[in-house]
Amino acid sequence: MTQKTLAGNYMTRNMLSSIENGTAQPSLETLCYIAARLNVSPDYFLSDTNDELLYKKIKLIGIIKEKLKSREYNSCINLCSSFNENLDDELYLILAHCYCNTAVYEYNCGNITAAKNSFDLSYRYSKKTIYNSSYIQSTCILYDKIIDSYDKKNGEYINHTILNYDLIEKILNNIENSDLFFFLYIKNIILKGDLQSAENLIKSNIIGDELLLSFLEAKKAIYTKNNKKAIEILTSISYRETATLIKIEILSDLIELYEQKSDYENSYNCSFEKQKLISMIK
Repeated sequence: MTQKTLAGNYMTRNMLSSIENGTAQPSLETLCYIAARLNVSPDYFLSDTNDELLYKKIKLIGIIKEKLKSREYNSCINLCSSFNENLDDELYLILAHCYCNTAVYEYNCGNITAAKNSFDLSYRYSKKTIYNSSYIQSTCILYDKIIDSYDKKNGEYINHTILNYDLIEKILNNIENSDLFFFLYIKNIILKGDLQSAENLIKSNIIGDELLLSFLEAKKAIYTKNNKKAIEILTSISYRETATLIKIEILSDLIELYEQKSDYENSYNCSFEKQKLISMIK
């Protein structure tokens, strides 16, 4: 039987070659598929393996996948980690996925150090699996750049040039939620004064998050010196749920606008709230 025939539509020939050469460890499903195609029992491939480890995975893999499906990422990570150094490609991919989603959650909560650590683990596990994990790697790379561009002291993103469109366009299709990246990119265009290009991008519906769209409208109002409109928009979205770092930037803009109109009471209230949020960032 040729490699092409054996692989069928289930896997690529490259993946099959990696399994044959011992550079990739197949999942139980893949192993059972190959055994069925060759008309042999899966035990034929497992005679030299650790039976205890095999039975452990047979017992746990269903639970692991159920935890992953229900987004119980910490439980999923703990179950996968119980295999110690005996992880296979399937478990590497699951761990990469879990750590990536955990990192996004930590980022949204303002736990920057924890987010960076989880993104790092996610990226490392994604590089170890033979399965396609480009969407995970892309997410890790862009979030890492965004985290590095955040100025905690001033509560705003800096070094916007690292978020250029060429970089985003190359890997953006691999990311499920790209709103934050396009928000930062369009905000940079507004700060440069190219309001028409910013408006065209906004109208192209590349951002689905209504709060971020409103924030961009406030940024345009600030640039055109329409401070009254900017304050109205920023005040309305400041009470809504969003990522901690975005909320801090909203408050930073409000503080500056209130100070310009000598409204020190509201400026103080926003400053107090901003400092409280910044103190929660780890």
